[in-house]
Amino acid sequence: MVCGNPANHTQRLVQSSERVLVGATGAQRGAQPDAPFPHGGDLAMEARAIQGTQNAEEPFFSPDGQWVAFFAGNKLKKLAVSGGVPLVLCDTPVGLGGSWGADGTIVYATRDAATGLFGVPAAGGTPVQLTQPVAGQGD
Repeated sequence: MVCGNPANHTQRLVQSSERVLVGATGAQRGAQPDAPFPHGGDLAMEARAIQGTQNAEEPFFSPDGQWVAFFAGNKLKKLAVSGGVPLVLCDTPVGLGGSWGADGTIVYATRDAATGLFGVPAAGGTPVQLTQPVAGQGD
């Protein structure tokens, strides 16, 4: 139920109503490096790597659980959980996390606290800055 990144040993709970990313990564299982593993419902099922998610960081699901979005190579990408080729949604610095809204908007933060939150359509496009932290106010 957690997704770990062996580079910084961070653990995160990442789940949708139908899928769960499990903490073992490809590097730990002898498969592709740093790939999240999906599980549907029953955690006793055997994990499998989602091909195309090498070096994925901060994964999160679409509202219907059919897609996983993640940051890799200074890009926000999405990939069907069933497999395929990752689609680049936008260029962005290393991400801190994201949320995929039911309206088809992905809101995400970068690791640069001075930049605030950004939004981009789930179909891809140019990110729009949604918030701007105010220096000295603890934002």
